[in-house]
Amino acid sequence: MVQVEPLKHVLKPPGAKRPKLKCDILLSTYAFNFNLRRYNVNRELVPAVAAAMQEGYTAGYEEKGTGSHRRRTAIIEAHVVGRCMLNR
Repeated sequence: MVQVEPLKHVLKPPGAKRPKLKCDILLSTYAFNFNLRRYNVNRELVPAVAAAMQEGYTAGYEEKGTGSHRRRTAIIEAHVVGRCMLNR
């Protein structure tokens, strides 16, 4: 039979060794720039989607009468699928 020594765990208190940042900019500055880029992408995306959907919205708006909600929904869904706006 082989005799094995028990493992001794050495626990260090939290914050004993603080990691240093590898970059010079503040984290808040980085977060601000990231949010600004995301905001700019959204500003460009919304008009493009609105322009692509205009034809479908117009066709759906022309539907009136009983059952028009179902027909409008079908028209807009067909427009989205037909334009391959949703590939997933």
